Amino acid sequence: MDKFCKVCGAELRNNASFCHKCGAAQKASSSNVMDDTNDNSVRTKESIKTKNPNNIKKYIGVFVLIVIFLAKGYAVLHSGSGLLERVKGALNIGTAQVTTENKSSTPKNVSSAKEPSTVNPVASQAESELKQHGIQGKIVATSKGHSNSGYVSVVNNNGKYQIVTYDIKNSRIGVTPYDKNLLYFTEKKTQNIGQEHVIFNMTILHDSADRDSEAGAWENGNHNLPIFAIYKFDSAGNLIPGMLTTGKGVKPSHYQGYFNEARNVDIINLFLTEMMALQKNIADNSVVLP
Repeated sequence: MDKFCKVCGAELRNNASFCHKCGAAQKASSSNVMDDTNDNSVRTKESIKTKNPNNIKKYIGVFVLIVIFLAKGYAVLHSGSGLLERVKGALNIGTAQVTTENKSSTPKNVSSAKEPSTVNPVASQAESELKQHGIQGKIVATSKGHSNSGYVSVVNNNGKYQIVTYDIKNSRIGVTPYDKNLLYFTEKKTQNIGQEHVIFNMTILHDSADRDSEAGAWENGNHNLPIFAIYKFDSAGNLIPGMLTTGKGVKPSHYQGYFNEARNVDIINLFLTEMMALQKNIADNSVVLP
C-alpha cells in the first residue's frame, strides 16, 4: 500500500518512519514494528558515528588540559620555565594559553642580596704566622704589609681581645690588653699641635732578662713592661715616636726609668707607628670592635 507523509504529502515507503523529503516522523503500523525497530537501530548507529568525532575531540581536549596542568605544576615546583617551554613546544601551545608565573620562588643559581664581606685579605696570613709564635685566636684586623719591620694585629680569642705586636726584625711578640681608647690614641693629633703621650702595658712573650730586667714585672718567663710614650706628628701626618720611659711593677706610680735595650725600644715604636695602619685596615674591612 502506498504511504504518504502526513506533513508534506510526499509518497513514502510502507515501512518508512521518517519522511525523506521533510524529515517528519511517521506513525508506525503494527505490521511495521519490526521494520521500524530495525530502522531506529540503523539511525542510532548513524547518530553515534556522527557524534563520535566530537566526543573524541572533547576527550583529547580534556587530556591536553590535564597534561598542561601537570606540566605547569611540575615547572612551578622546580622554579624554572625551561621544562614547561619544552612541553608547550611539544604540544604546540602558544604562550598566551599557559603562563609560568611564580612570584614566591627564587630561581636557581641566583643569589640573594650580597652581604658585606667579612674576610680580611691579609688577616689569615697574619693569623697563620702568629700561631707559630703561640698566639691563638682569630685575627680580625692587622697592619701586616705596611712595614717590613713588623705589624700590629687585633686578636679575638674566644671573646677576649688583645693587641698583638709582632717585631719581625727581632722575632719578638708583645701582647697589650685591648682598649678602644688605646687603639685610637692617635686621634689626639686633632686636639694639640705639640707633643702627645700615651700610657700602656706590653707583655713581651718568652723574654730573657737583660738590661731592662728591673722594669715592670715578670711572670712565667713573660716580661710585662709599663710604658709612657711621647710622640708627635710631622707635616704629612705621620707619627714620630719620642722619649720612652718605664717604671717598676705593672702599675708604677711614676715613669722615670729609661729603656736600655734597643729591642724593647724597637717593639714599642713598632706599636706606635703601626697603629694608624691598623686603624685603616679596620675601616677598610668594616670590622666592628667592642
